[in-house]
Amino acid sequence: MQDMGAHSNAYRDDEIDLRELIKGLWAQKVLISSVTALVAADALAYVPLATPVYETKATVLPPLLSDIAPYNVGRREASLTLFSTEKVYALFTRSLNSQSLARGFFREVYIPSLPESVRAEPEDQLWDRFNQQLSTKAPNKQRPELPEISMQHSDPRLAADWVDQFVSNASILRPIDTKPDNVAVFTLDSPAALPQTPIKPKKTLILASGLILGGMLGLFAALLRNMLRVKPGACRSNTVTARTARSAVIIAAN
Repeated sequence: MQDMGAHSNAYRDDEIDLRELIKGLWAQKVLISSVTALVAADALAYVPLATPVYETKATVLPPLLSDIAPYNVGRREASLTLFSTEKVYALFTRSLNSQSLARGFFREVYIPSLPESVRAEPEDQLWDRFNQQLSTKAPNKQRPELPEISMQHSDPRLAADWVDQFVSNASILRPIDTKPDNVAVFTLDSPAALPQTPIKPKKTLILASGLILGGMLGLFAALLRNMLRVKPGACRSNTVTARTARSAVIIAAN
């Protein structure tokens, strides 16, 4: 019975402490709101200062049989196996996804475009940055033969030009001895358009993050101020004070 009574008293003490804590936070709602608004305003002020990033994409499809006709000129008379659209397109996609193509573009196009101060950085860091900007992947995992080439850059026109150039470089297939101008090894389903709207910075996400962070900082400041405040005539035991602090930490963590 004594244990039950002690447990009941402890529960009431916790309930009283929690009520007092909520009252203390509500009394400092101006502080919490001010800190939240200040951090959110700083977050919004960051948006126009951030460098905008644009993204453009291009998708390719297999070529038509008429597109690869020049590849087969003379092969029928020589009793050689004719190239099929599947074979030609497979060579193209293999080239498109090859490390040699990416490395060549990285050294011949990407690095020369960088400011001299940036070019002085370690090449492995520049390579990682390049791979974050340029990607070749299949949006539909069920159709891996339909790749999408995307580029992110602060210059929208440069992003579109680079995608076109990258795809063009992949279409020069060395195993087939013919002039690339006479054939088409792929069908450009969706060319790289000039992007008009940046994908970064994301204003809504930044504002939401600012509000959340500001609310957490405001709550923490109010909790700290409430714990350090000494009320005249108040006399609390160390146990009650510790329990109040514990409740404040739990609320802040949640």
